[in-house]
Amino acid sequence: MKVLVLTMAIFATVGQLAFGGKVSTDPASPHYAVLKGMDYAANDYWSVNFNDFPASFLTLFALLIVNNWFLFADAFVAVTHVAFRLYFGAFYIVGVLFMLNIVVAFIIDLFMSEFAKHGTARRRFYGSFARRVWEEQGPGIENISLFANLQRTTSLERRSTSAGLQTPLLSGALSSGGWPGNTAGHAPEAPRFAPGYS
Repeated sequence: MKVLVLTMAIFATVGQLAFGGKVSTDPASPHYAVLKGMDYAANDYWSVNFNDFPASFLTLFALLIVNNWFLFADAFVAVTHVAFRLYFGAFYIVGVLFMLNIVVAFIIDLFMSEFAKHGTARRRFYGSFARRVWEEQGPGIENISLFANLQRTTSLERRSTSAGLQTPLLSGALSSGGWPGNTAGHAPEAPRFAPGYS
């Protein structure tokens, strides 16, 4: 994140040197007539400029999220020189394609590590909750949709956090005959819980 802000600060400084004061709503400005006939002025983007440091950061943020960046580039090139398209191309490559992707990857990695940490706690809760329901309701429990939902939820979480845990929470609970051992003359046995779900 700091690297992205530093990159924007460098480009903001260069932008102020190259474009500072060239965009203005003052009719006496030599570039006002040129800008007035462009989409930049038609969309009222006058506040997007490089006249000072905060405005430069605003402009670079608009370029960073690729929000009508071509209108800004056309306007600033029109009041300077066509060679300044290199400035916007360089910021797109360095800022958008490189730095922004690094920041997004870092945020996603941080989220996934937190999700894995809290996902383990949720799986333990679901496992202990299912065991309590089984002990309280006994073998005569009729509504097994609770267990089906718990199994689906924990199975999805396990796949997203740890590829090695593929053991179902309630193995065999949804087999065609119901609970394991639920055959004629046999009482249904308690579901087998995966290790770590006590």
